[in-house]
Amino acid sequence: MKYNYHTHTYRCNHAGGSDLEYARAAYDNGFVEIGFSDHVPQIGFKGIFDSWFRMAPEETAAYFDSINKLKEEFDGKMNILSGFEVEYYPKHFQALCEHIAPFAPDYLILGQHFSNNEYDGEYLGDSGCHEEALWQYAQQIEDALKTGLFTYLAHPDLPNFRGSEETLQKVHLRLCETAKAAGVPIECNLLGIKGNRWYPKKSFFEIAAKVGCPVVLGLDAHSPDAFNHEKEEKIALDLLRECGIIPIDKPIIRRPF
Repeated sequence: MKYNYHTHTYRCNHAGGSDLEYARAAYDNGFVEIGFSDHVPQIGFKGIFDSWFRMAPEETAAYFDSINKLKEEFDGKMNILSGFEVEYYPKHFQALCEHIAPFAPDYLILGQHFSNNEYDGEYLGDSGCHEEALWQYAQQIEDALKTGLFTYLAHPDLPNFRGSEETLQKVHLRLCETAKAAGVPIECNLLGIKGNRWYPKKSFFEIAAKVGCPVVLGLDAHSPDAFNHEKEEKIALDLLRECGIIPIDKPIIRRPF
């Protein structure tokens, strides 16, 4: 694994380490290209909801200034890209795009954690989500990928659904078919392995294999030591191999604006 496009920063309030420390860790571990994709600042939440796990809108400029400096510092040694992990919230997506477009991010990845909007929807992980939220998750991913703005779909198997396996399999199939139709790779998320989470799910990637979805590995790095990734990478590769999948080295980077 020499490429990673799922890297967070301290600005999201649940990751540690400086931007430079992430870049150095990646370089020291043999990466040839990385992308920073911290949780995108949300526009339109002010006065409605304070999101605790993303940077504030006023931090956007400093984020790009920092990454652009790293691009210069590592020029000729390692390629560095700037991007965001984005949630597709229907009411706020246009305003979000208008906010980030002037900064010319190199790419966006789609990483949905909530149904509907963050302040009036349901969180899909941890204790489990309801069937209505699960289907809404699938619909929002479909709507988001139709925009053509996203380089890949992060942790598509994140919903921790406690209902019937039959329903979950139907949603997994819809997600895989949606991503395949959009020409967007899906991510096998190594943070899920590192944190002993409920994903990545083998049952999901068995469906992905049948649909023919390209799969990319993503560290979902929340600390520089995530780039010491050999253990998690081996587990991910073994899981995918059992499903008949050989992951691609890197996705085609889509410039969103």
